[in-house]
Amino acid sequence: MVILLIIQAINDAWKEVYYQLGRNDKRPLNDDDFLRAHWIMYFKYSRKRGNDYIKFLLDEQFTPKNIHKKVEKEVVLEIPEEQRTEFEIDDLEIENGEEETKTVITSVLAPTEIKKNVQSLKSSAVHWFNTHYPFLSTELNTDEKEYIDKLNRIGMGYFRPLVMVILKNEKDQNKRAMVLKKIERYIFICFKLSQARRNYGDSEFYNAARDYDKGYLDIDGIVRKLSAREDFSFYEDGTFVTKYFRDYLIQKIP
Repeated sequence: MVILLIIQAINDAWKEVYYQLGRNDKRPLNDDDFLRAHWIMYFKYSRKRGNDYIKFLLDEQFTPKNIHKKVEKEVVLEIPEEQRTEFEIDDLEIENGEEETKTVITSVLAPTEIKKNVQSLKSSAVHWFNTHYPFLSTELNTDEKEYIDKLNRIGMGYFRPLVMVILKNEKDQNKRAMVLKKIERYIFICFKLSQARRNYGDSEFYNAARDYDKGYLDIDGIVRKLSAREDFSFYEDGTFVTKYFRDYLIQKIP
C-alpha cells in the first residue's frame, strides 16, 4: 500500500512538473535545468563536479538498491509523559535524559524521504516557471514581475535556484520584491561594473538556497550575504571602486 501511494505521489509530481515546464509551448523549459536547480535547493551543493546532482540522484540516493536494502537502526522508545509512573520519571532524571532504545529493520532510503522529495519537486515547478516567464504568472504582483524581468534581462545566472526558493517559501510579497531588487543590484555591481568572475559567490548562494528552504536562513540573512559580497567594489568611505570597470572599458578600445 505504501509503495502504491509513493508511486501515485511520483506520478502526480511529474505531471505537474512537465505541465509547468511546457506551459510556454513556444519556449518550453529544460527538465535537466529544473532538476539541477531543485537538487541545489534540496541537497547540499558541491562544486567538485558539474554532474554531482546526476550522480547523487541516480547512483547514490534514489535507487532501487536503497529502497529495498534493509539496515538496522536504533530508535528511541519515548513514553508519553502522562503514561509514565513516578518511578520511570525519576529514572529518566537520574540517567540524564537517556531513554530506552530499540533496534529496528528499515530501508536505507525511507519512503517518507521519497515522498518529501517528490512533493518538493511538485511545489517548486510553478516557481521555476515564474522565474523564466514572470508576466505569465498569476502568483506574482506587478513589482515582482518587473524585478524578475529585469533579472532575466541582466542575466540571473546562478541566482535562479535562490529566486525559485524565495518565491516558493516567502509569503510576504514586499519582502520578495525587496530581495529581488537587492539581487539585481548585486549582479549589476559585481558582474557588470566590477567585472567579477561568473562563478564569484556561486557556492555561497547555492547553499543559501538550501539553507533558506530548510529554514536555517531568513530573508535578512540573504540580504546580509549579498551586501558582504558587494564590499570589494567599494572603498571604506562608500565610494565605488572604478578601476575594474575602467580597465574593462580600456580593453574594448580598438
